[in-house]
Amino acid sequence: RLGGIQDSVDGFTRQTLVGLGLAPDWTCLELGAGAGSIARWLAECCTSGSVLAVDTDTALFGPARAPRLTVHRADITDG
Repeated sequence: RLGGIQDSVDGFTRQTLVGLGLAPDWTCLELGAGAGSIARWLAECCTSGSVLAVDTDTALFGPARAPRLTVHRADITDG
């Protein structure tokens, strides 16, 4: 299911971020990171920055993580 979502929207998301001026020194936060495709891509682009990916279920990130990428399991609606 997440693969299908990624396939249908990742291109638009990447295009939007590049259009905003994505730079190597960005510090990024991705909330609701899903399986991590955008978080991994951001970590590849932000070579002197960092990326924090947050989701309630981080199992799909698996053991392979990118440099500059931190994955945190959390529910941002918990008060």
